[in-house]
Amino acid sequence: MMTTVTRLYVAGMLCAGALACEFPVTPAPDFPSGITAVPVSTSQVLVSWDAAPRAEQYRVRVSAASQSQGGTVYDKKTKTLSVRVDGLQPGQFYTVQVAAVNGTGTSVFNETSVAPYPVAPTGLSVRQLEGEGFHVAWPASRGATGYRLHRLIDGAEATLDTPFLELEDLGCSRGQKVAYRVEALPDPLGKQVFVEGRGACGVKRELCVLDGQSGVLRFEPGLSGDGAPSGEIAASGSAFQIDRDAGEVFVATPDGIQVHSLDGTRFEAPKRVLAVQNVLNLALSQTDRRLFVLQGSGLDAHLLAFDRGAAGDAAPMSDAPLSLQVTGAMLAWDDELFVAGIAFVDGTLQTVVSVFTLNGLFLRQLATQTAQTASVTALAADPVRKQLLVGEANASLVKVFDREAQGLAAPVRTVSVVGLPRGLVYDARTDELFAIDQSSAVQVVDFSGAAQSVKLRSLSGPSTGLKAAMAIGFCE
Repeated sequence: MMTTVTRLYVAGMLCAGALACEFPVTPAPDFPSGITAVPVSTSQVLVSWDAAPRAEQYRVRVSAASQSQGGTVYDKKTKTLSVRVDGLQPGQFYTVQVAAVNGTGTSVFNETSVAPYPVAPTGLSVRQLEGEGFHVAWPASRGATGYRLHRLIDGAEATLDTPFLELEDLGCSRGQKVAYRVEALPDPLGKQVFVEGRGACGVKRELCVLDGQSGVLRFEPGLSGDGAPSGEIAASGSAFQIDRDAGEVFVATPDGIQVHSLDGTRFEAPKRVLAVQNVLNLALSQTDRRLFVLQGSGLDAHLLAFDRGAAGDAAPMSDAPLSLQVTGAMLAWDDELFVAGIAFVDGTLQTVVSVFTLNGLFLRQLATQTAQTASVTALAADPVRKQLLVGEANASLVKVFDREAQGLAAPVRTVSVVGLPRGLVYDARTDELFAIDQSSAVQVVDFSGAAQSVKLRSLSGPSTGLKAAMAIGFCE
């Protein structure tokens, strides 16, 4: 008798025997547990999860939580246990899904939700009220659903969540030092905090004026007429900057940059001297500890950055040559530097304000006037309205531009002053503009109007000591 052997082919495998063919099959993986998603910046989130049994890789999918805001923005596979997803919108919520994958199949998705940080507020106005208290306001932040205001008085902090962009705080006593900071919500890790704005309850700010003959003089900002200064705190120079937090004033002199105490007198020796000469102007960054020095002249100008505590022959942290014929005016505002000069714009020689990063990288340029007509003599910031104030010689005007304006942009409005403005500072707490004119008088104008502002008062006369006023700022 003959015996027949049956051979079967199953999925390319040779099976002996007619009844069965066995081979191993790996089940589909379990879904990943422990999924988390946290914001890293205003456009990026970090997604992580625990390893899933039998997973060979993972599929990560990120979609806008609302279909009206877009569909899937990220759909990729990875063998790692975390990914960074960028290109997201500030403050917008996204659904994050993660599934485990192997050769057999894909698990069900595990999901969570997350929103990148909203854009942090870029300015905080703290305006003193009549009596004891402050009006606190800030501009809207992209992606914010609300705001958290922090108030610090004598080491004690209080917070208030609000959907509004302003409030009045009456909870302080005369003489108390008050500091405010505001953060845009949602902010689960508390990282988008913008610190700006402080004052003494019931105490007016003091004004400091750099005079080329009398040194740095202090005045009450409400003073007018032939009022005497309340103090002389440093020697004269060509430019100055005030560090209110450290209680110091930096003065550029022919012998170097002198640093004096705001509580000192004109005849006291400086606390330290930074050996930098040929200084056109100074600026202090509010976002870090750097002192910026505009050095040189004309087309041979450099932007030097020093640590604020630098002294002697300390080397600069950076030295960036400027491809601009500078005229001297400079302003540090948040993470940008505004430098005035002259350049060709669309084939015409123009007075310009060039904007750089704090590391000296060029960002944009604003043309304010033809160079034959006027030159920029002073710059100031209105952080509440996000406007740049440009003082022009010969024109007797302060032109107001949107902060982001560039090219041949038209000013939002103009403010008339008597004579060329040689120095400017804006007080957000009172909505007043202080301007030094060509006679060394300090003019104070109401800056709240939509058109040309109204002059409120002026400070001038022999008792003031103002003979060659060059720059102005707030001491307190």
